[in-house]
Amino acid sequence: MSEKQRVSTRRGTLLAVALLAVALLAAGWSVASGEESEPVYSAFNGKASYKIYCMNCHGVSGKGDGYLADSLKVKPTDLTAMAAKNGGEFPFDRAMRSVDGREQVRGHGMREMPVWGDAFLWPEDNPERRAEVKQKIGDLIEYLRSIQEPPVAP
Repeated sequence: MSEKQRVSTRRGTLLAVALLAVALLAAGWSVASGEESEPVYSAFNGKASYKIYCMNCHGVSGKGDGYLADSLKVKPTDLTAMAAKNGGEFPFDRAMRSVDGREQVRGHGMREMPVWGDAFLWPEDNPERRAEVKQKIGDLIEYLRSIQEPPVAP
C-alpha cells in the first residue's frame, strides 16, 4: 500500500470515528436531557394485527363488512372513514383509547374481557409489557391511518 493510500485510509477512519463520536454524543445528550423521541409505529406490523384481531368484524378493507358483521347487534365501524368523520384529521389518540380500553366501544366488549383477549391489555404493574402493548396498538392505529379514504366532496 502506498503512503498516499495509507493517509487516505487513516483520514477515512478518523472521519468515521469522529462521526460516530458525534452521533453517540447526540444520543447521550438526548437521553441525559430527558428528551423522549416520538415513537415510530409501523403500518406493516399493524396490518398483521388487524388481520388477526379486527378483520373478522371490520372486513378486509376496514369498511365494517367482515364476515361476522351480519351476526353482530352493533354494526362494526367503517374504519376507513375515521378521518372524514373527524374533520379530515385522523383521530390517532382517540383510536388508541378505543383499542386499549380507556374509551369504551360497545362492540369491543367489556374492558375486563375485550373481544381480542389480552393482546392489547394495558398492565399497570409491568412497564416492559406496557411498552410492548403500546407499540402493538400504535402499529395497529398507524395501519388504520394508512387506509383512510379522502372525505367525500359535498
